[in-house]
Amino acid sequence: MIAGEKAVKPGLQNILNIIDKFPQHQKNKYNKNKVVKIMPTIRPISDLRNNSNEISEFCRSAREPVFITKNGVGDMVVLSIDMYERQQAQLELYSKLAEAEAEAVTETTGVNYFEFVKKQRNEENG
Repeated sequence: MIAGEKAVKPGLQNILNIIDKFPQHQKNKYNKNKVVKIMPTIRPISDLRNNSNEISEFCRSAREPVFITKNGVGDMVVLSIDMYERQQAQLELYSKLAEAEAEAVTETTGVNYFEFVKKQRNEENG
């Protein structure tokens, strides 16, 4: 491990590897094995007022966020509703994965599926 680098649990490393494969990364056309981050799209806040349709179309077609600056400083991020919903689903998935990993580490035993279904059916039937 490199000095100053944090140790990462094996399960968490898998999540980080998955994140690295999302569309904000692309293969470098000169070196097919090298993954490089695409330069972010940065626009001034006046463009949001004057060119909102153009920004909206870019977000939908490129599936990338647009970073909006105010007085040269980052102020907000605009992204399509599809990408927003995808990010929210990813966050929920990562949360569930972290919870499952923590449960596996503490060796908490789960519930037997057949016993659970039987109990649910008994509760439904009264």
